[in-house]
Amino acid sequence: MEDAIYQVDQVAPVAGGEAFLLRCGTEAALVDAGYGFCCDQLVANIRESLGDFQLKYVILTHSHYDHISGAASVKAAFPEAIIVASERTAEIIKRPHALQKMIELNRKAAERNGCSPYGSEALAELKVDQTLGEGSQLTIGPLVFTVYLTPGHTKCSMALYCESEGLLISSETLGIPMGGKLVKPGYVVGYAMTIDSIQKIRRLPIRRILFPHDGLADETFSCSFLDRALYWSEEIRRRVIEGYLAGKSEEQLVDEFKQQYFYAALNRVQIEEAFLLNARHMVSMLIQEYEKRG
Repeated sequence: MEDAIYQVDQVAPVAGGEAFLLRCGTEAALVDAGYGFCCDQLVANIRESLGDFQLKYVILTHSHYDHISGAASVKAAFPEAIIVASERTAEIIKRPHALQKMIELNRKAAERNGCSPYGSEALAELKVDQTLGEGSQLTIGPLVFTVYLTPGHTKCSMALYCESEGLLISSETLGIPMGGKLVKPGYVVGYAMTIDSIQKIRRLPIRRILFPHDGLADETFSCSFLDRALYWSEEIRRRVIEGYLAGKSEEQLVDEFKQQYFYAALNRVQIEEAFLLNARHMVSMLIQEYEKRG
């Protein structure tokens, strides 16, 4: 998609593990790195999209397998690229148990897509070159991005904002577009922290949003998205708590969430195990936070 200052290309070969190349000036950054099992084609797509641009950064918005698994292979192909992530993401990547779970999910995603799991094991070699905190800045060509930590989907999630262009590289904490006015809440590990993250980003003058799974949205959609994201984050929480107080089990509440969000669009791009894993954490978290608040 063309813009006067920057261009964004989708370079991931398999849906559900998206990766976007942001080019501006003479430099480029890869936003997330998708799955590991299709790493050879991912690298080939990056080379084609890059042209004469320099791949300066690989930006990992958070530590989930469908966002980071191709990063080690990209680093091997472009050793000058700097892998950047939040401090928490860097810590999680060092945990053998977490890495093994991500490798297993990669294998299942490969099977779902009728592909060989080749490349999934490369995730074990992933290292973050530079950690980022609240207020850190990255310069890509003429654009300067400021980091905003956005815990809620994970504790390690972050977004980046370029003030001069009103461009937000979004975080899944802020919500996932599902078509029309429907937004899937991004919270998994915390409701209150998610609302705080959304409110923080809502204060920014945003013109365009680059979504981790959906790409660059137009200005009309982008300007209204966070209001809708806030509404759906609060609405789904209300439904879960009302169901819980009416005596529904957590598994029933997970199934209701699945009926609304999984079959509509995600079934083609996300393995059911990963969806349900997040949904169970979400429902349990909402109930626990409610009980703690009394």
